[in-house]
Amino acid sequence: MSDIQVMGIVNITPDSFSDGGQFLDVDKALRHSESLIQAGATILDIGAQSTRPGSTWISPNEEIERLSPILERYRSYFSIPLSLDTVNASTALFGIQHGVTMINDISAGTHDPQMMSVAAQHQIPMILMHMQGIPKTMQDNPTYQDVVHEVYTFLENQVQKAKKMGVPSVVVDPGIGFGKTAAHTITLLNQLHVFTPLAPVLVGPSRKSFLATLTGQSDPYRLEGTIASCIWSLYQGATWFRVHDVEAVARALHVACALRKG
Repeated sequence: MSDIQVMGIVNITPDSFSDGGQFLDVDKALRHSESLIQAGATILDIGAQSTRPGSTWISPNEEIERLSPILERYRSYFSIPLSLDTVNASTALFGIQHGVTMINDISAGTHDPQMMSVAAQHQIPMILMHMQGIPKTMQDNPTYQDVVHEVYTFLENQVQKAKKMGVPSVVVDPGIGFGKTAAHTITLLNQLHVFTPLAPVLVGPSRKSFLATLTGQSDPYRLEGTIASCIWSLYQGATWFRVHDVEAVARALHVACALRKG
């Protein structure tokens, strides 16, 4: 699994769709980070802005206020790489100054025109994700003529822009659940290999609502569906997996990689 990255999620938010409010306290956030690392995470992704459907943007100042307590202590305890989930360049800069080594931008650099400049200036890799619309309205009626082509074209353009700006490396994310119906998501997961020539591919199916659509189950953790989606995505060429349930997914990926290796 040397090329596989299992990204553990640390939400410092009151309203994220799955674990909002659980890790606002800095000690709880640090303990959660430790548990994810012990479970097998190779990188953590921390965010202070909820991006669940229907959520609204908070200011960069509020983001920084939420992030500050944990970022100021994180490097005293952990050496594992830390990604920052933000669309704001000023928040990204604050994170970089406090040990963040990657920026995960769900707008792929379109929300804040300074984001790629900050990443380039400090030689910080970026995750570039596709999202139709903004979180508040993205699931109202997402529509595509050809979802794979449109997502690919957007990501291709943003990858080229990032390279021209001097961003040292990128990962692409088709944006599962971000302005997509369950049908759009299934189509994208079946065509992930299309995106691999652009850059390493990240998928974030963890606990997403399309899994409930497929299974008809109300279980909010949707663990089996998350694992199945990650294994399928692995065989479609994905190498980055952003998940809540790190231990189960990491074990499943380990077995899948061994089987694929033969």
